[in-house]
Amino acid sequence: MRAAWGLAAGLMFIAGCGSTERDSNPGAGAAGGTGGSGGSGGAPSCAPVTTGVCVTDVPALAVEQGLCENGWCWENPLPIGAEATGIWAASPTDVWAATRDGALHFDGKSWQVQDPELDLEAIWGSASNDIWALGFMGNSVRHFDGSSWSSVNTGANGYSDLSGSAANNVWLVSFDGDVMRFDGATWKSLPSPSQDLSTVWTLSADQAWVGTQFGKAHVWNGSSWTEIPAGLQVVETVWASGPNDVYIGGSIAAAAAVAHFDGASVKLVSLPSELVQTGRVSKIWGLSKNDVWIGTEFGGVAHFAGDAVKTVQSPLEAPTSAWLNGFSGSASGDVWAAVGSSNNGGTLMHWDGKAWSTEGLLTSQVLTATWGSAWNDTWVVGNDGTLLHFDGATWARDALGTVNLTSVWGRSGCDVWVTAWDGALWHYDGKQWKVAATAGGALYDVRGAPSGELWLAGAEGLLRFDGVAFEIFEPPALPVTAVVRRVWPLADGSVWVTSPKSVLHFDGATWTEHPQGADPDLRAIWARSPTDLWVGGQHGTFHYDGATWTKPDTLGGTSAFWGCGDTLYSAAYSKIRRHQGGAWTETELGKSPVFGLFGADPGHLLAVGGFGGLRRLGK
Repeated sequence: MRAAWGLAAGLMFIAGCGSTERDSNPGAGAAGGTGGSGGSGGAPSCAPVTTGVCVTDVPALAVEQGLCENGWCWENPLPIGAEATGIWAASPTDVWAATRDGALHFDGKSWQVQDPELDLEAIWGSASNDIWALGFMGNSVRHFDGSSWSSVNTGANGYSDLSGSAANNVWLVSFDGDVMRFDGATWKSLPSPSQDLSTVWTLSADQAWVGTQFGKAHVWNGSSWTEIPAGLQVVETVWASGPNDVYIGGSIAAAAAVAHFDGASVKLVSLPSELVQTGRVSKIWGLSKNDVWIGTEFGGVAHFAGDAVKTVQSPLEAPTSAWLNGFSGSASGDVWAAVGSSNNGGTLMHWDGKAWSTEGLLTSQVLTATWGSAWNDTWVVGNDGTLLHFDGATWARDALGTVNLTSVWGRSGCDVWVTAWDGALWHYDGKQWKVAATAGGALYDVRGAPSGELWLAGAEGLLRFDGVAFEIFEPPALPVTAVVRRVWPLADGSVWVTSPKSVLHFDGATWTEHPQGADPDLRAIWARSPTDLWVGGQHGTFHYDGATWTKPDTLGGTSAFWGCGDTLYSAAYSKIRRHQGGAWTETELGKSPVFGLFGADPGHLLAVGGFGGLRRLGK
């Protein structure tokens, strides 16, 4: 085959890599234990899989699912993977959560979405028919009267926090320094102590606390503000059980810090070193002076029970980009936590007095790609070596090393390949995972050619793997930078690749560059034939018909493609677009991003993304 490609002069061979054998990490589904089973629990099917061919008889699944929107149902996290921005609990059977994908209510048995169109970032209530919430970035104020949500004009916007102590004492603050109070009838503006107000906590109409991004804290006595020197550089949260028991949380030099005010003076609270290292304190809340919870921006959780602050293990993985957005509960053994993340994902945790748990959290790692030999034999890869497998009924988790995994592709259920950030090329033979070879730089994508070669995109450029060693196309063989993001070999022997700003085509002898300068980072590709190619990036989606490139006006960027027959799906952050019959239709999937797609037919798709996000269309 090498002679037919005419590449001998332009290739460098990495010898000896094919002899590397490294088993996957031990644990739940260790090497040889996480295998495709086609839903039967046995060996995976070794029948060849053809990309782009729709399955005619899609098997029914028995997988547990959470909340659904527009036909797409969450499978991880459960009940929903949207960022949870706030929580308020009146009783074990009356709990409200604010999320980027709506307001949720828990009746003691299950969670339900009250309004999926709401994009919320804080919530508080005095009763189940008196719930207040802030819209995202504080640009709206919403109220629930027991039957429906309505928008409320308070006279200002851009609010940063919300707090209340009774139906006639609700407070709002903003980064612009606005302070608003609801007295049960109207919203009224109060004097402002400072700009950049980040948080508010109120005990009564004559007792309220605010904090600023400049590390200041102020207390309201009913007529004026008094500054309390907190000793912090940034104040993110304030909670008080009374005027002489006030906790002020934030950071000093970007590390977690908490100050306590006893009515006379402020002292820094001693925190466990492992909590200090998890970033600034994002939320403090308690049921009493001896039952106080502390959360940080990198998933740290701690509890104060009257003696010392102690860290408490949670289901969140370390390291994690998750932060604690809120705590609330009706008893010491019934506390909820709202969790968010930098990619708009998140979850809800519950404390039963002994341990924190989630309804279902397989992983909170970012999931980067997915592929399957069948609808009931699906693989998903993600950050920190995360490897997931679905057998038609349950998801199982494994790990391939500890670095980020970037792509997955296979020829069959017993011939699956995974690329990694450290250059490792992993292979699954139906029984166990092993490293087949290691490149000299990061690998971003893998795909096999119909003729049998395995092609890879990476930091070193375009590589080909013959089962023993890599062959690298060295510059100046490529007409642009050697970095290649995605690769797609076709049946005619040609290869398409994407690199920053360009699409490159190799016809077996020469390279042709197709500049797409409007997008600096092309990361998605899908090809049916040499005259039907799609590529996408952060800012644009492009189509090539064999002669001309076009950019549909209705499309923005694309993070992933999947298609079969004449149907093509495109993931655009949190939107799923479907192309059929020459037209695109769009479905909104909330705010959580999608980084990978896999399907069986146009009505059965799996989307993977941030914070362990798994969503499925059709069971």
